[in-house]
Amino acid sequence: MGRRTTAICRECHAEFKVWRQGATTCSFKCQLTQWGADLKQIERARCAYCGDPATDEDHIPPRSAVASLRTANIRVFMHTVPSCAECNSAILNRRALWTFAERAAYVADALPQRLAKALACPDWDDEDLEELGPTLRQHVEMSVYRRRWAQDRCDFAEATAITANQWASFGASHLDE
Repeated sequence: MGRRTTAICRECHAEFKVWRQGATTCSFKCQLTQWGADLKQIERARCAYCGDPATDEDHIPPRSAVASLRTANIRVFMHTVPSCAECNSAILNRRALWTFAERAAYVADALPQRLAKALACPDWDDEDLEELGPTLRQHVEMSVYRRRWAQDRCDFAEATAITANQWASFGASHLDE
């Protein structure tokens, strides 16, 4: 196991433990700020797959696959997209998913399974909610809110997958000409 050292963050000047060689910032937020993004843009960053607030970045293709390709002298162009932790962990190191379109399609298929419990909640009318006591009503309202949130995420993921696939096929058709 490698020796951990401490360093000073270039952006916020806080002391942090260096877990990987070459780290110059203490967090993803400081790294984005260092790259020139202001805090308002960081707060508004949305997951490219589901539309939730982004807390992470997804590497396309996965960094674990790129290392083995580079040792085989294959040139690989990498880029990153903002993602939430749930979408990033769903895609985590799937070596067969090389493009954004493939990764978006995978998330669009996997997200409804991951959110099945929230999506199973029935819709309630205001009349039905009025019959409930305050504690149960609050619980049911929160479940309905979670279902709508989960449905919005699934709809966003499906629309992203369709759009990404259309762009990928558009680019491929122009390369053939």
